[in-house]
Amino acid sequence: MCGIAGFRGEGDGSQIEKMLAKMIHRGPDEGGWQQVEPGLFLGMRRLSILDTPGGHQPMFSPDHKHVLVFNGEIYNHESIRRQLTKNGFIFQSDHSDTETLLNGLVHWGLDVLPKLNGMWAFAWWDATKRCLTMCRDRFGKKPLYYWHRDQELVFGSELQVVRTHPAVGTDLDREALVQYFGFGYIPAPKSLIAGVQKLPAGHLLQFWPDLGTLQVKSYAFLDESDRIQLSAPEAWPDQACQLLDRAVQRRFLSDRPVGVFLSGGLDSSSLVALASRQNRGRLKTFSIGFDEPSFDESAYAQAVATHFGTEHHSAQFSSQDALQVTADVVRTLDEPMADASILPMYWLCQLAVQHVTVALGGDGADEWLGGYDPFRALRLAQGYARLVPHWAHRLIQKSVDLLPVSHANMSLDFRLKRTLRGLAHPAERWLPVWMAPLEPKQIAMLTGAQYDPFASAVQHWHQTPGDLFEKTRSFYLQYYLQDDILTKVDRASMRHSLEVRAPFLDRDWADFVGQLPRQAWFRGSTSKRILRQAMAELLPEAVLKRPKKGFGVPIGRWFREKTLQLPLDSLQGVIDTQLASDLQNRHQKGQSDERAFLWAAYLLGHWLKHR
Repeated sequence: MCGIAGFRGEGDGSQIEKMLAKMIHRGPDEGGWQQVEPGLFLGMRRLSILDTPGGHQPMFSPDHKHVLVFNGEIYNHESIRRQLTKNGFIFQSDHSDTETLLNGLVHWGLDVLPKLNGMWAFAWWDATKRCLTMCRDRFGKKPLYYWHRDQELVFGSELQVVRTHPAVGTDLDREALVQYFGFGYIPAPKSLIAGVQKLPAGHLLQFWPDLGTLQVKSYAFLDESDRIQLSAPEAWPDQACQLLDRAVQRRFLSDRPVGVFLSGGLDSSSLVALASRQNRGRLKTFSIGFDEPSFDESAYAQAVATHFGTEHHSAQFSSQDALQVTADVVRTLDEPMADASILPMYWLCQLAVQHVTVALGGDGADEWLGGYDPFRALRLAQGYARLVPHWAHRLIQKSVDLLPVSHANMSLDFRLKRTLRGLAHPAERWLPVWMAPLEPKQIAMLTGAQYDPFASAVQHWHQTPGDLFEKTRSFYLQYYLQDDILTKVDRASMRHSLEVRAPFLDRDWADFVGQLPRQAWFRGSTSKRILRQAMAELLPEAVLKRPKKGFGVPIGRWFREKTLQLPLDSLQGVIDTQLASDLQNRHQKGQSDERAFLWAAYLLGHWLKHR
């Protein structure tokens, strides 16, 4: 695990060193860079997980015609290494997955991608084809930003790394700003800096510097011959359990200690149940709690830890703790992303890294298996939209808006108001509007820009086959998972030099659940049905039946009590600060719940102050 960076164009060794210095937290163990040819520099910072002495980067092929910098882990590298050995490759390292990937690229070229089970962002220079290829894994677990102009290219694992290069400008991308207040994050390929883009998940970039040509395209993730074959429907729970068990086993591949994040919910408890069977000594688990009961899950986590006999570590946090780490959280993100659960994730990683270097997390289960509240609302929303005329909806919405504001975690008034807000729009906009910090009209007033914040999501909705449930799942996988959940986990974990792995995003598990009919993963109001069936004999009944709580933070209460307030001076000239101030006042008076907007604006203001 590490961070990668590089450029082709003006600059020398001192420039690549400045870029690498911006992400020492991603790789505190060592760093290195090479000028692989005049004007082309590749570098990395390394957090050593596998083959500490044998995985130095940049890594060269024996003939020096191929060079690789790689951020991630290839969990099935041993089987790929065996195939390459049979084809005559002689390995210099003992068990470096970096060398396996490099030799795989040399031997198969980009046809190696369907063979990989892991997470990655890499840059590969092929001197024979005079081409630099960059690639991200299917879900985008590891980040990659880039800037391009003619024969120049700058790239890095974080936005701040790319911005370090003098060729890259500092202007804000106004369309990206609109998207930020629409989603609470900026979907790929945009970034908040004009001209800097994110390479989307499941995409590769090829750059021919001699020609100044750059091409970005998606790649096929699996050959049909490699797909997991579904068993008979009655055997699906057993097959699901076996595949998830293998995914957990793969993610214990490490030369450093491994633990598991534990909230006490279904997803994390499933990982603990399977990891406890690995016979690797007493399993270490980690959780955090809050001083507000509706957000606190620590008692559930402790109960599961006691059930499986883990070595459990937990900590409690308050609003004062939030204030103390906010500045570092802004630096951690390096681009605003308004998911307040970055705070508990930050603390959780800070706690875990005191005991382990690698942790397993439950990310991806909710997206694949319909775990979020909007999945439960879809059928009711369809019936409501069909039966209730627009004039009646407006009356209902005004009546519900009169309900007193509660800042408890996922309170009834919060869910009702959000749902009705979305139902004022066509079906393809329900989910984006439900989740948005502000409605489209408010965003236009705030930013002074007329871009449609949800244009790409609406296009994706229309291009996705299947019913409303399938389209909703695709939105979560394409947008929310990639640019919110995985971004949050990557930045928080890497800030503390901790590697987090996601068994629910395993290639084989994802291929399996992706083929299942909706009734297998969501039926009625029951989400994650196949997982509940798969874990029925391993988890206590209370865990199997426990509803999802979510990794929430009492942001609304903190703004209501003025523990947090908008940095309006920093936002001046970027957004309409009078409107922002009015919304803050309404929230503080209990007239409306503006927690999502306020946190988004708060982070943006502090980011602008420190950029």
